[in-house]
Amino acid sequence: MNLPSPREGSRVARFGAIAFACCLVIGVAYPANTRAQTTPTPVPSAATPWPAPTGLRLEQSVQVTSPDGSFVPSAQRQATSSLTWDAVPGFAGPYVLERARAAYGATGPRQWEGFATVTGTWFVEEPYPFLDLLAFQRCYRVATALDGLAGAFSTEVCTVAPPTSAPEPSAEPSFNYDVVREVVVPLFGNDGRTHYVTLSQDTAGVVRVRLSLFDFTPLTYNIVLFRRGDCSQTANYGPEDVIRPNVSFTVDSVALVVQFFNTGSITLTAGPKSIYDADGTSLAVYRPGSGGTGLLAACAVLAGPPGAPDTGTGPAGPSGVRPRYRDKGAVVAAAMLATAAGLFAMHRRARRPT
Repeated sequence: MNLPSPREGSRVARFGAIAFACCLVIGVAYPANTRAQTTPTPVPSAATPWPAPTGLRLEQSVQVTSPDGSFVPSAQRQATSSLTWDAVPGFAGPYVLERARAAYGATGPRQWEGFATVTGTWFVEEPYPFLDLLAFQRCYRVATALDGLAGAFSTEVCTVAPPTSAPEPSAEPSFNYDVVREVVVPLFGNDGRTHYVTLSQDTAGVVRVRLSLFDFTPLTYNIVLFRRGDCSQTANYGPEDVIRPNVSFTVDSVALVVQFFNTGSITLTAGPKSIYDADGTSLAVYRPGSGGTGLLAACAVLAGPPGAPDTGTGPAGPSGVRPRYRDKGAVVAAAMLATAAGLFAMHRRARRPT
């Protein structure tokens, strides 16, 4: 029988001790991290009254375009109410949500009805037809629930009717709605939100520029079209870089706002006014101010230089989302297998006759 020398045996023992310690640290750290994310807070006795949830927030959105960029008819559009609220400290039971639906301007008492009960989350969405949003206001409130009974309700939040677009200024060319080409590009706001710009060209060469803005701060804004497709350089653009200056509009609601204007200054097809030229084209939205003297609120690359793709899609904007690290179990398993293989190799080497 061939036994390892004392020196080789000591080396194997040291290696094994280090590997065992590493696996122990990984094995302890990973379950601890999992427990920190999944272990609920103990629930007090049912006799303890829970306070009303706070921070109920409502975001309403409307689907206005299809995935291919085409407009969805009003009768087929879907609206969505997205509700979030702050978790009640120490409460791990269900939340009940109630909704009241009435015509805008109704003065009678609200008729509340439950429409959702959720556990382990503080987010609920309710989809409904867009035409219903135009005719009826929906109000929401949330409360904790114990043994089927609701506690104190939160402050209510309500939808608002989408603003209607004003008549087109007489100075703008008319749009005949016989669309020959249409593209949709992202409009990146300085608050991290992504909005959208839809460009539609009719048979007469007129382009309708449509902005779909989500939760834009109520203010008066200016739109500027630049003949260069780089949003990072708008502060350096001069008057010679401007295609269409100071298209003003006012946002009076934080809901979805659809704003449009017509222009004959750009085209989506080949020609001297094409947005797909060597320099590209961009659209900037400024806060109060005149043209570039205001603060930049959002920007979209309609076509970037050089050789812009036909889709008109600009570069991806900042998402503000942290990377997610998944499959931690696979990483731990791989580390343990590698450790075992190393120990086995060292053991075989130690048993070889000298």
